[in-house]
Amino acid sequence: METVRWGTLPEELRAMPFTLRIMEFVGLWGSWANFYRFALLYSLGIMDIVFPKIFLGIGSDDVTAICKGVAELMFELSIYCTLAILAAKRKTFEQKIDLNLINVMIIFFLSLVHVFCYSYLGSELIEEAAAVGTAIYDLPWYEHSAELQRYYRLMLQRTQRPTGITGVKFFVVERTTFFSVVQMAYSYYLVLKDVLNKL
Repeated sequence: METVRWGTLPEELRAMPFTLRIMEFVGLWGSWANFYRFALLYSLGIMDIVFPKIFLGIGSDDVTAICKGVAELMFELSIYCTLAILAAKRKTFEQKIDLNLINVMIIFFLSLVHVFCYSYLGSELIEEAAAVGTAIYDLPWYEHSAELQRYYRLMLQRTQRPTGITGVKFFVVERTTFFSVVQMAYSYYLVLKDVLNKL
């Protein structure tokens, strides 16, 4: 038997994908003896996150806070329902699903979320920069001194220049460009799929 030094993985785990290691640690993969870990974490999550919102409410009278709380609750319930389905159908997933496909899907989804975060922040920056110009314009500038009026004019001139995050100075990173790029990538995918099916 090969001796394993401290800090190294056994041979059968060296090529194991990271997501499988996490699933094995949580109890969703590997030995059924570790399934109690998943049941414990799942029930703790339900009791800590979902139950207080259902039974105690959102804790605010503000409509936006209530809407935000309900949206968070729906998102959390969808995650917990997905985990419950994964746990219930675990044997089927272990036998029929290619784990390389799952890893590629996870990486694709995370990179998509990463790019969307930049796009969202770029849109927020553009909107806030426009709001600064509007706020300066709405000031009672005529009541202030001539020196402050000059500063207001300089700030207004600066806000008329576009402000935003650019991608290598070629395009502005915002939500509309993100969605157009995703739509274009999906169109390219459909065209390539058509071409490959005809070959």
